[in-house]
Amino acid sequence: MLHTTFLVSIAKCIDMIRIRRASVCMCLCLLVFAWVMYFTLDKSVMIYFADNKHALYGYTFFRVIDTLGEPQWYVISCLLLAYGVRDRNRDLYDKLMFVVVNIAFVGISAFFLKWLLGRARPSLFLSSDLYGFYPDLIRFNYRYMSFPSGHV
Repeated sequence: MLHTTFLVSIAKCIDMIRIRRASVCMCLCLLVFAWVMYFTLDKSVMIYFADNKHALYGYTFFRVIDTLGEPQWYVISCLLLAYGVRDRNRDLYDKLMFVVVNIAFVGISAFFLKWLLGRARPSLFLSSDLYGFYPDLIRFNYRYMSFPSGHV
């Protein structure tokens, strides 16, 4: 019995190592993909959408999706639900609060990542030909905090 438990524990450890290796490999692949896209397609895609934003059939649809992807809708609805069930269903309350804390953590992390990297917004490229990363660790400048957000 002890021998079987030990083998099962070793098998679980090996599986965890495989999962971690796969996660690291996936992250590296995504970073390489993002780097290649930044240097090959980013400007041309930005110019295309700037020139054709009103001609695109789905422009309004994507604006609605963008608005619905804002985190305040999820935080507010989870907080209201959690308030309503806090005394009756403690398990659901805990899960809802977990969602709220996760959304807050991701939002704060994304904000500081945008601030640290300082990527110029597309509007700066279109108006002033500023493109790239300009980190400014002294002040928060919204014009240099462009980065894919959590709801994209």
